[in-house]
Amino acid sequence: MKTHITSYLTYLEQERNYSSHTITAYKKDLEQFYTFLEKQNPAPEPTVKTITQIILRSYLALLLEGGMEKKSIRRKLSTLRSFFKYLLKKKKYYCQPNSKSLNPKSRKKTSAIFRYAISRKINGTSSS
Repeated sequence: MKTHITSYLTYLEQERNYSSHTITAYKKDLEQFYTFLEKQNPAPEPTVKTITQIILRSYLALLLEGGMEKKSIRRKLSTLRSFFKYLLKKKKYYCQPNSKSLNPKSRKKTSAIFRYAISRKINGTSSS
């Protein structure tokens, strides 16, 4: 799997022209996931074929329990989805885990207009 990660990062740099910052972030995300896989089953070296939906959900649970921001988790999962798509494209992996179930819900941001209207209502400056 390490060779797949290396070739993926090379692909991002040379063919997709990703910035060095993005490649560094992707590398960190993939190395963190690889370390997680090693801890799950230390005997054989982790391979792409051993990654299942259950393993991905366990990884997601670990990130959530660790108190990581959901925005950061979504980036890490986006990295994994992109990695799996690359492997599918290169015919190194034939079954992409269901990525839709791996997105933690994000908090909805209140629009500035709505916050302004509420503050006017609370402060009694509403024109109605």
